[in-house]
Amino acid sequence: IRKDIEVIREKIKHHVRGVKTVRFNPFKDSGGNQSFATAFINDEGDGVVISSLYSRDRVGIYAKPLQNHRSEYELSDEERRVITESRNHNG
Repeated sequence: IRKDIEVIREKIKHHVRGVKTVRFNPFKDSGGNQSFATAFINDEGDGVVISSLYSRDRVGIYAKPLQNHRSEYELSDEERRVITESRNHNG
């Protein structure tokens, strides 16, 4: 049973366990909290952060891969926040 538990623990490190969403308004003069950032992260800090910026004229959707809780792409304050919060709620 102990060996099985060790195998299971090793396997779940690679599965998404930290998920968090933050809604925000990037444009002070319009709309509400229609924009969002969501992080999907495993125990090792690998995953993706998906964000959407909403304005009256258009919507932009962005996906940034993560390794060790970092991305090679520039992260917004909201994306960094959601990564931190997902990490804190992971496991």
